[in-house]
Amino acid sequence: MSFPFRDQPGDPPPPRGGFGSAGGGWDDGPGGSGRSGGFWRSVFRSGDNPLTWALPLGRYFGIEVRLSLLFAIFIVIQMVAALMRGTAPSQAMMIGSLFVLVLLHEFGHCFACRWVRGTADEILMWPLGGLASCRPPHHWRADLITTIGGPMVNVILVPVLAGAILLTGGTGETLFFNPFNYSASWLGYADTWWKSWLWHTYFVNWILVAFNVLVPAFPMDGGRIMQALLWRNLGHRRSMEIATTVGLFAACVLGILGVTAGDFNLFGIAMFCGIVCYQEKQRLRFAAAMGAPEEPEDALYASSLRLVRDDEPEPETRAQAAARKKAEQAAQQEREEAAELDRILEKIARTGRDSLTGSEQRFLRTATNKRRLQ
Repeated sequence: MSFPFRDQPGDPPPPRGGFGSAGGGWDDGPGGSGRSGGFWRSVFRSGDNPLTWALPLGRYFGIEVRLSLLFAIFIVIQMVAALMRGTAPSQAMMIGSLFVLVLLHEFGHCFACRWVRGTADEILMWPLGGLASCRPPHHWRADLITTIGGPMVNVILVPVLAGAILLTGGTGETLFFNPFNYSASWLGYADTWWKSWLWHTYFVNWILVAFNVLVPAFPMDGGRIMQALLWRNLGHRRSMEIATTVGLFAACVLGILGVTAGDFNLFGIAMFCGIVCYQEKQRLRFAAAMGAPEEPEDALYASSLRLVRDDEPEPETRAQAAARKKAEQAAQQEREEAAELDRILEKIARTGRDSLTGSEQRFLRTATNKRRLQ
């Protein structure tokens, strides 16, 4: 999942730090009130928006990684419940694997965005997934490549994890499982704790690929891929209108599945997708009514938009490109006809009308009739 967001105007800039630093969080700087004060300011730097309160985990490859306080609380609750059940070690391994897989997924978005000459500077680890702050150039192809960069990381990990399973005693039945009934595949292989951890990492990685790509709703990758492909032929605004409508429907279906299956996480993701799609649809309507640009800089939710506009113009649709090419050809033909007419008139002035060839006389008659009609 990739979800570009930006602090509101007037917020302090994000802390700066080197590779592996905590984002400069423990240093107040001039006039500060103490080391811990600087840290907490970096946590609550977005003021009264609790959705972006996060702990700085460091800056890697120029990308700041932050852990949402909500996610930290979620992890604590999960671990306390696991301690009560006596499954704390396995729960810790599963949370760790999921965290690493999602983080690598978000780095994939960021690196892909930079590859198309965009900017990517922050990853927020959230309870419902990772949110990468990516601003690719304003073009459907750049958006599509940035979006695909995340799932491609998980796709690359599939043969890596599969190879590890095969080398440790797994079989084809271990790798090709029924996602709705995978107990046989798992139990037939996982006779030790580390094999259980390896198989579940492989399983979760597959789920991340499938879920992210197959759900056509913002801010899931499936919704962003659909919007980028529509953008190519329909233009940006129309593609967003269609994608948000489809996303709302998909969120409703996902929510019903979550309630039916008693899956709180699935229902929470559906709610989140629905809110993002609805807010983006409302923003598009307001922008159209006010004649405002499609991407206002202060938009909070813009799942497939950059919140910093580029100078690059909106790419043409195929129909617009064909119309422009036709107009250019007509203009070029008019210039050539005008130059030929000037040449013929100059020849008449020098040598008289009788010196014109047959083709020149026909051209002169045609040009004269055209001027009369105009």
